[in-house]
Amino acid sequence: MNEIRENGLVYFQIPGWDRRDLTVHAFFSRIGGVSHPPFDTLNMGVLSKDTLSARKENLRRISSALGVRQESISCLRQVHEKDIVRIQSLPERTTMFTRGGLLVGDAQITDQKGITIGVLTADCLPIFLLDPVRPALGAVHAGWRSSFHRICVHALRAMRNAFGTDPGELLILMGPCIGSCCYVIGDDVAREFLDSFSNAARFLCAAGPGIWKLDLRALNREQLVESGVGPHQITSIPLCTCCRRDLFFSVRAQGEPTGRQISLLGLRPD
Repeated sequence: MNEIRENGLVYFQIPGWDRRDLTVHAFFSRIGGVSHPPFDTLNMGVLSKDTLSARKENLRRISSALGVRQESISCLRQVHEKDIVRIQSLPERTTMFTRGGLLVGDAQITDQKGITIGVLTADCLPIFLLDPVRPALGAVHAGWRSSFHRICVHALRAMRNAFGTDPGELLILMGPCIGSCCYVIGDDVAREFLDSFSNAARFLCAAGPGIWKLDLRALNREQLVESGVGPHQITSIPLCTCCRRDLFFSVRAQGEPTGRQISLLGLRPD
């Protein structure tokens, strides 16, 4: 894992993850923007009450750091469900903050070069999927609800149907999220997992009366492996957004309102 500090921004990349160098990717922190508290400072939340001018400047800085056009970045209105959106084109001369009526969903897939798909998080798990054969991409927003609905499985199925993706060829990258060290859930949510997943003990453990700890990375890893992805195909960045509130927005650590950091993945243009 590389922690990159450039022009005031802090972001993370995994060198060598994409062995053929087909993509650009970055998991951005909350550092390096112009937003004021409680959105300080690199807030990218599309539904945020932060000022539009601040978010536009944050977008400019992020696109410049990654070397992509602002207009190439696609984000969804995320709703913690399982809907997958295929991105084939983006409206001209617009950005994620000026497009009317954002598409709704929690995962995007594309095989279009020059489009950069993004995930907004403040504890949820951003997951990148790369099919290096097609090539094609997926970007998944995996909170507990969308993970319960097996969003990674749905994204993988959508890539297989759209692009002929073979799970055995995929490369998976999981970014910073709230870790099992901090992610406490109650009996009601835990019971849903225990009733629906025979392997719940691999990602859920009791931590006291009415208290359970949930491991989002392990939960999604289990689902991907069951879908034909080899464990060796999955790479994770082991940073907890709740522990590292100095680096990341965290709803659990800060409450709402707070900002959203962005994770981006795109196929390089020819």
